[in-house]
Amino acid sequence: MTSVAAVQSAIQALYGTDEGQRQAANIWLTEFANSDQAWESLQLLHPNLAPEVQFFSVNLLLSKVKHAWRKLQPEAQRQIQIFAWSKLDEVVSSSSANKLIKQRLSLLLATMAAADGADAGAELIQHAMRFAQPLSDTGHANLEVMLDLLLSLAEEASALDSRRQASFVNKAMQPQAARVFDTLGKVLQGSSSASESEEGEVDEAADQKAMSAIIRALLGCKHSLQGTEAALARARLVAKVAAAMADRSPEAVAQDLPEAVQLAELLLTCLSLGERQVAEFAIDYLDSLSTVPLAERQPQLQQPLYSSLLHVLAPHIQYPQEFTDWDGEQSLQEVLEISFGVLKGNYLAYFGQQLQSAASWQATEAALFAIRCVSSSILEMASSDASPDQPQANAHQQTVRAFLSSLFGQLCAGQGSFSQKGLLQQPCVLASAARLIGDYAMWFSRLGGPEAPLEGALRLLLQAMVPPQARLAAAKAFRVLCVRCAARLSSPAVLSGLVGVAHTALNSQQVAAQGDAQGGLEDRQHVIEGLSRVAAQLPVEEAAQAGQHLIAPFLQQAQACLDCESGSSQQPASLAAQLRLIACAIKSMEFGSAGTSHAGGHPVLSVLEAAQPVLTRVAASPALQANATVVSALCEGNQLAANQDLVTALFHLADQCILIAPALALACGAMPSLFQWAVQGLQMREAEPLRKALKGSLHNCMTQQGQGLVQAFVLALVQSCPRHLLRPLANPLHSLIKDPALTDGVKGLMSQVLCSQQYADLSGGGLDTESCQLFCRLAMQTPPLSPNRFSALVQDFGILARGDETPDVLLAYEL
Repeated sequence: MTSVAAVQSAIQALYGTDEGQRQAANIWLTEFANSDQAWESLQLLHPNLAPEVQFFSVNLLLSKVKHAWRKLQPEAQRQIQIFAWSKLDEVVSSSSANKLIKQRLSLLLATMAAADGADAGAELIQHAMRFAQPLSDTGHANLEVMLDLLLSLAEEASALDSRRQASFVNKAMQPQAARVFDTLGKVLQGSSSASESEEGEVDEAADQKAMSAIIRALLGCKHSLQGTEAALARARLVAKVAAAMADRSPEAVAQDLPEAVQLAELLLTCLSLGERQVAEFAIDYLDSLSTVPLAERQPQLQQPLYSSLLHVLAPHIQYPQEFTDWDGEQSLQEVLEISFGVLKGNYLAYFGQQLQSAASWQATEAALFAIRCVSSSILEMASSDASPDQPQANAHQQTVRAFLSSLFGQLCAGQGSFSQKGLLQQPCVLASAARLIGDYAMWFSRLGGPEAPLEGALRLLLQAMVPPQARLAAAKAFRVLCVRCAARLSSPAVLSGLVGVAHTALNSQQVAAQGDAQGGLEDRQHVIEGLSRVAAQLPVEEAAQAGQHLIAPFLQQAQACLDCESGSSQQPASLAAQLRLIACAIKSMEFGSAGTSHAGGHPVLSVLEAAQPVLTRVAASPALQANATVVSALCEGNQLAANQDLVTALFHLADQCILIAPALALACGAMPSLFQWAVQGLQMREAEPLRKALKGSLHNCMTQQGQGLVQAFVLALVQSCPRHLLRPLANPLHSLIKDPALTDGVKGLMSQVLCSQQYADLSGGGLDTESCQLFCRLAMQTPPLSPNRFSALVQDFGILARGDETPDVLLAYEL
């Protein structure tokens, strides 16, 4: 085991003057940083040790937290955090502590908290507020530590992805905002001892007393909640107040209040009345309740609550009798997901029974909706690896798999509860069944095994293409199922039969009636894409035959359009529709599997050959060439604007040609068109094609104006740029340094300008020659620093130039 003394010796050797020892120390420390023993570097954060030892240790730990924190067990994480807090207290209480070490240690704690989530963030804020209490002559230092902790936490929160950031801010930072601002206000007003401004026990007790009184008042309404209009109005008010209390203090209504269980039972009574707005308030209440861990709630608010909930919530999932159109509320889906997480097999048993006993199509559709809402959780449970030491989890998995086998076996065969006359012809039931199959495509492809009724599912989806209400859902599910299960379907006999059924469904009068208009093609394109993706998995010859078979009806209809009288107003639109369907098949056959060999030629060439006579006739017709709809369909492919990689490569090639052979490139007749495309490229959302489009102009600009640009950059960096813009200022310089054609020129100009006495004087004496040389060496090293590290270097150098930091701030970037 590596001793702390050995690490200390290696760090000191790294900062020593002996080059051999420095290299050996660097190699040793790099290996040490990648080991689990690196966490022991916390012991080197002692005020009596050399600043470089402490600085190296805290930066090593920062890197370790960012890359290896999740690999630690929770208990180990907790021990490291406790030890880090003790080190911060130790550093703060020392009169000889280095300010930079305090800042980096604060950042280390904030990084750990951000990695752990909202609870850890809230705990850090509470710890930070301790430093608002001045202690003798160190009070000022304590306040600086508090601010460093809070600012570091805010910066780490801003670096999280949008979903985690929203949760972190809402649950950790926002609830503490009033307390933090109140404390800061007292500090700014010069209060001799800033209070922590916590709500006292008396306030909490008064709060709970008031909430208990409100709940008792609501319970008095229970006997008057009987199906009249006045009762419904009372139920809405009861549910609204319950939702507001849960939102204000979920812990109180889940843990603390003795009337909490009675409140939940009252809400279930209101929910049983079947009123939509009551259900919305009830779901808000349940959503707030879900923020309290299940194990921490009162026992009756755990599994018993959700068992009772399903009975009163199920009617709200159904379409109303006089429906026009409606889809499940997102909040309702969340409540159902929570219910499944609590009840597991009992949830499936309940809705399985609902399917068997459904007296109306609305009840059947509602049960299918409830099963589809929890598809992610069910598939995760069904696909998890069995473990001998987790018998309960294995039992849940077996229950889920048996349920899915029974459900899809009956659904795809039209048996069991689905054998009722006309049930699988009802559009809403068909649409819900199609969405269910699409969401459970992974079960058909992998979890269900060879017994999964895949062909039955695909035939049901093609049947669902007939009613307009179910058409799009069925087509999307068909495509997903084909893509997921292409390996199982990649048999010429199976695919041929499926294509025949698909042709019959797509050419039915009801589907074709709306199919020729552009807006009605999406359904058929989904089906064609799915079948083409399956065909692409076959050997070359068989794939070619399958592709020709797939597009044959569309070629026949296109040929019929061409044979019609040219004056027909329907001819161009119908012809364009057939061309787009043919294009969809051709494009989708590009997506063969990695193991598919096309050594004998790509199968799509045979498909194109079959389509050649029709395409030739269209191209040779002046009347059709003058029709924008037909021309657009004829040229349909992977649109340039949708293919960012192709655009990037094209502009990159043009840029290299201009650099290497400008005379030849500029004489090329394609250059005017490329320039027009570059202008259009400025409107693209992707950054990389835009950079490539502008690179030729940039090279020319740097040749003529490079020195002035670098001088302006340095002037802004050392003097005029506001602090909050120092990081953004680094981005263009980093791009120039990385550019192979510009890097040497930029590095030379940077060294020349920055190390001149003129710019050192502009900084007001904050810079010396060694600092400038060190910055140049760090900024221009090979390989270059990452964008984030380069931005941090520029920011620290800018602060150093303003005299607010010491040259030591650059030492970290040498590591």
